[in-house]
Amino acid sequence: MTQSNINMVLNPELNGVELYFDAKPAKQIITELKANSFRFSSFKTCWYAKQNEKTLKFAQELTGATAEGIENIIPLAIKKQNKTVITLNLWDSTRFTELQANGKQPVKAIATEVRKHVKARFPQCKFSVTSDHNSISFYIVSSPYEKESVYLKAIKEYCTSLLQSYNYTTYGNNNNFYGAYANISYDYTQTEQTKAIKADMQNFDDNLTEFEKAEEERKQEEFRLWELKREQDIL
Repeated sequence: MTQSNINMVLNPELNGVELYFDAKPAKQIITELKANSFRFSSFKTCWYAKQNEKTLKFAQELTGATAEGIENIIPLAIKKQNKTVITLNLWDSTRFTELQANGKQPVKAIATEVRKHVKARFPQCKFSVTSDHNSISFYIVSSPYEKESVYLKAIKEYCTSLLQSYNYTTYGNNNNFYGAYANISYDYTQTEQTKAIKADMQNFDDNLTEFEKAEEERKQEEFRLWELKREQDIL
């Protein structure tokens, strides 16, 4: 059973397995998908099923029959096998975009919402998110990354941005809660770096290099335009 160019993605919120094909699969593959409880979603244009031993095994066999397929797999979460879930690559998961966060809800509810968000977004990490009536304590307890690494720093910055999106101000320093910053635990532990984690780190490095290059080019262009405007103003 082989099929090239298939991406397998986990949906932790729905406890689902999603298979994305770059083209319509062969009739035999469709028959096998249906036989293994997969159904097609026209909305997401993927084949999906609930996670269980049968569907995970089938999806891994389908995508892992070749080296190319194995590279495309996003590792699945099976607690018994101590595998790591990565539903987004590290670079994409650390890109923060503004959220419609409800900062007016009780602090404990905010902490619960934040905890659920980061656990789903960074399943390779362990977090401690606790709260009382007016503060939130947020710690990264463990991850596969070194404590001083750029990878952990990026995750920490994302989590801080997430917390601050809930921490609205009315005037001055009148915050909704204290502690709107992510911290690294004093007892932080680095966990095992699997082959998939290392590949993801390399992908992060490549994206970071491209990003820094683009930023440098943008700054140079801004400076060039500033100098041009200054010369025109002098004339």
